[in-house]
Amino acid sequence: MVLPEPLARAGQRGVNLRAALAVLADGKPRTAKEIVEAAMARHLLPHTASGQVLYVSLTQYLARVKESGRLQLIVQDPDRRFRANHPIDDWPEPDEPLPSRSAVKDVDAYEDRLRRLAHGDDPETFERAICEAFDALGFVSRHIGGQGAPDGVLEAPLGQLAYRVMVECKTSSGAIVPNPDAAEAAKWRESYGGDYSMIIGPSFSEADSEFTSELELHRVSAWSVDDLVAALRIAADPDELRAVFAPGYAEDHLPALVWERTHGRAKRVAVTAQLIREVVWRRQVSVLGNREQAPAISEDVAMALVDEELEKRGSKAICARDEVRAAFGHLTSPLVRAARWLDESSGAIVVIHP
Repeated sequence: MVLPEPLARAGQRGVNLRAALAVLADGKPRTAKEIVEAAMARHLLPHTASGQVLYVSLTQYLARVKESGRLQLIVQDPDRRFRANHPIDDWPEPDEPLPSRSAVKDVDAYEDRLRRLAHGDDPETFERAICEAFDALGFVSRHIGGQGAPDGVLEAPLGQLAYRVMVECKTSSGAIVPNPDAAEAAKWRESYGGDYSMIIGPSFSEADSEFTSELELHRVSAWSVDDLVAALRIAADPDELRAVFAPGYAEDHLPALVWERTHGRAKRVAVTAQLIREVVWRRQVSVLGNREQAPAISEDVAMALVDEELEKRGSKAICARDEVRAAFGHLTSPLVRAARWLDESSGAIVVIHP
């Protein structure tokens, strides 16, 4: 799964940067020339594009981000290659695709309404539309509005992990919100028992370093309509979005959400479970007729087997104990039933079908 185009577009208007974000979403570092070649193959850049122009564009982006204090979405390694600003993913792809999500129902209608109202002259209707969009993501919202109150409150119904977000909405006839006030967005957090504060509008200036500093100072998350639409298109849930409400710009944190889905723990556990299943089955077949020689596959044994198999496949990744433990739980689940515990101590498994 690569970075969805709506997410790559959120707030990032340069065609070169959009193309680079989409190409580098697979976790592999590339030279500027390699990025251009991959982007042209996916029709993200015209055939007239050049590695030299892209290199200049990306280095200029890095300089702008450093000056503005924003989070870098792309970094450059000492060998001059570029990569997404995440740890390199050296795990092989699982044979079976990871679970994916469809966009929320009627996402196009949400997008049309949000974009129209964001530039309109009816701020209350815009506030209600924002609340309704977050409801579609699994929040329970309450529109308040008016003088002397927040525009809305979002509740994440996560039991003991529940959290509350105070919402400040801004409309604008122009492309960006003029003179956004982070302090205003933060002022209701304490009196309403909020955990996070957000300000949302059509867009915010990427060059406003003062606003960037105020977001950090007042612990406010700035969302554009693009960001909310992106969250709707990837069907982000309240648990995932907690990290996106961190101080700063939502567009800086949304890519990490997608990265975790596609390159994070789910992928590592999936590959670990797959390799345990394959390797252990082969070993069990190899000792047919001599079951006393069959190994007891404990966590330690499984870690060693997976690391050995990863190395054979040219990967430098190393399996962690918690990933093996999760893989054991997955394989022995009654919903999967690919393995079973060797005995009641649940200290080792056998694979029961390949």
